[in-house]
Amino acid sequence: MSRTHRTSSDTVALFRRKWTALITLPVAAFLMVSALSSVVWLRPLLGDTLGVVIWVISALAAVGIAFAFIKSALSAFNETKPALVVDSRGIADRFHYKAFIPWSNIKSASLDFGDGDHLTIKLKDGARFLDGTIVKRTLWRRLSHVFSGGDLSIPLSTIKYDHQTLRRALNTNLDRSKQAAQSAEINPG
Repeated sequence: MSRTHRTSSDTVALFRRKWTALITLPVAAFLMVSALSSVVWLRPLLGDTLGVVIWVISALAAVGIAFAFIKSALSAFNETKPALVVDSRGIADRFHYKAFIPWSNIKSASLDFGDGDHLTIKLKDGARFLDGTIVKRTLWRRLSHVFSGGDLSIPLSTIKYDHQTLRRALNTNLDRSKQAAQSAEINPG
């Protein structure tokens, strides 16, 4: 089953909820069947040419969405690694962004924005990607700040977690990172 694994007060490994996948599979199957069966009523309703065109487009879209749902549900069942890891090095998101964000790039990380089911991350000015390129201030990042309160927003709705444990790990590691940065500024070399 789904689990939250905590190895210490500053390391938390969070796994995907399996029960959400159980709900997703029947919904995807219903979506696929209803899209394919709509040919029975859509073609006579809209005529031969228009009905077929609209049916093909809507059926392809519905089947594509259903396959995406099915793929996500099956990956939740088969996943053995945690979806999100917060440790002394940074935040590793293996589900949504599939990225690692070191603490040296993070200005703040919070669960407090909005309804609390997202991990909101604000990046420092001059933050760098793993390949060394600087993260630029783009329109997408500006819009993300407006709607989610940060540069990155990791949804936690399909992940099993405890608010207090995750908040404690975020605060502990972020504080430790800030103290290390201040020590490096005071004692260079």
